[in-house]
Amino acid sequence: MKQVLRGLILAAVLLGLCLPAGVHPVQAQTTFSCADVTQIPEIECEALVALYNSTNGPNWINHTNWLETNTPDDWLGVGAWSGNVKVLRLTENGLSGPLPVELGNLSGLTELTLDGNQLTGSIPVELANLSSLEILLLEANELTGAIPPELGSLPHLQDLYLDINQLSGPIPPELGNLSSLVRLFLNSNDLTGSIPPELGNLSNLEDLYLFSNQLTGTIPTQLGNLTQLLRLEMARNQLTGSIPSELANLSNLSNLNLSDNQLSGSIPPGLSNLSNLLSLRLQNNQLTGSIPPELGNFLGLWYLFLDNNQLSGEIPAELGNLTGLQYLYLHGNNFTGSIPVELGNLTHLKILYLHENQLTGSIPSEFGNLTNLQILRLNYNHLTGDVPASFVNLVNLYNPGAAPGGKDGLDLDYNLLTVPEGYPVAGNPLHEFLFAKDPDWHLRQVPYSIRHIYLPAMMR
Repeated sequence: MKQVLRGLILAAVLLGLCLPAGVHPVQAQTTFSCADVTQIPEIECEALVALYNSTNGPNWINHTNWLETNTPDDWLGVGAWSGNVKVLRLTENGLSGPLPVELGNLSGLTELTLDGNQLTGSIPVELANLSSLEILLLEANELTGAIPPELGSLPHLQDLYLDINQLSGPIPPELGNLSSLVRLFLNSNDLTGSIPPELGNLSNLEDLYLFSNQLTGTIPTQLGNLTQLLRLEMARNQLTGSIPSELANLSNLSNLNLSDNQLSGSIPPGLSNLSNLLSLRLQNNQLTGSIPPELGNFLGLWYLFLDNNQLSGEIPAELGNLTGLQYLYLHGNNFTGSIPVELGNLTHLKILYLHENQLTGSIPSEFGNLTNLQILRLNYNHLTGDVPASFVNLVNLYNPGAAPGGKDGLDLDYNLLTVPEGYPVAGNPLHEFLFAKDPDWHLRQVPYSIRHIYLPAMMR
């Protein structure tokens, strides 16, 4: 008998040694009897055991009391009262593997929070059985497959976080039935197809995050019905068409981000109705036309990003009303005319990007009022005249190479600015300032007729 036992042990060891690299022996499931558990129904206890076994429970970061006591309310992350499991919260706890379908048997569950783990596989459709669920957080895992349309049947759901996974397929129109939903996070997946107009039915929604997917089609006008919305984030998709004027109805909106799409047409002047807006990001699209002067009504705006479009015309003087603005990105367009002196009113500005346009005239001396500026880029325009002496006030500009990304704090290159005779003159405050902040500007004032020779090398 001993020899047989030794043989079995040896065979097991050899089997483990012969497994291919990266393949591990199947882990034996932990046995636990739910028959003696009286705190919750046996079927709910079995659902917890199934989760433990399916997600490598013994190797969780913390599995205090799991399958060790007959009172699941003592198990880490489990909240049980009134005879049911009400809360299951295991954030960033090292869970790995698929979610078991048995979770659908936790009939009294109000919160399922499993974010920040290494969960794999698809989202079980059985979660739609959790009719009391208010919070479903599965973000930052490795989930794949489609979003189950059945989740649209959860009448009390307020928070749905499925972001930062590998989910694919379309956004189910059925999610528009979640009448109690306040926060919907589907960003950073591989979702495709168009944005369902039915999402416009979510009358209580405050956060709609769809960015960093592969969504196509136009922005539904029905999103203008989301009057409680605070944040609308749809950047880094493949959306086309124009910006719906109906978005002007979102009077509570603080953040609107439609950047990095393929949107075309003009900027709706009605967006100026968004009096609570703090951030407007429309960069990296194909927008045309001029900047509506009405955007100067965003008196609380901090961030205005309109760069890398096909906008034209003059920069409205009304932007000088945005006295709380900290970041103004207008580069990479086709703006013409002179720089409005009113931009000198934006004393909170930290970054001002006007480069790569067709601006003419002189640099306003009022720019010397922008003492909080860290980066000022005016390069690749047709600016003429002297660099204002008031530039010596811009003491917070980054030194060459010290700005984020190794860039300079000041760039005046490739204009038609006047280089003072004998520059740089020792002891001249402006000369010494310019020489310290943009050492080569005086060597790169190139006429437009030959600028194309230099442009490709600078843009690489």
